[in-house]
Amino acid sequence: MTYTGLEVRDQPGIPYFKIVKNGLFQKLAKTLLGQDILMGNPEMDEKFRFICEDESRFVKALDADMQQLILHLHRKLQAPIEMKIGVVNYTFVNHIHTDARREDCVKVMVLMLKIVKAMCP
Repeated sequence: MTYTGLEVRDQPGIPYFKIVKNGLFQKLAKTLLGQDILMGNPEMDEKFRFICEDESRFVKALDADMQQLILHLHRKLQAPIEMKIGVVNYTFVNHIHTDARREDCVKVMVLMLKIVKAMCP
């Protein structure tokens, strides 16, 4: 299997966060562990699981416009978007070999950059 990793490096001051698309395992984890952060948007809370060290900052960063962008990309997101030790990371599964896949890659990269900008202190 082929993987393509996108990273936004050197982002000091941004707390750990993770945006995970809900699937079977995430729904099970949510049932057992509870939703880490509720966004107040039923569609977002149903489709994603949100984890962050700084809940108020995260909720503020993911305002209504950002939530709409994330929901728009829901079907394209196949892996978590995660900030860990100053690096925001996302991994595409399979080849990026068609125009549609390249467009998906660009859209996810733009989302990552917008989240970083919104989370910056």
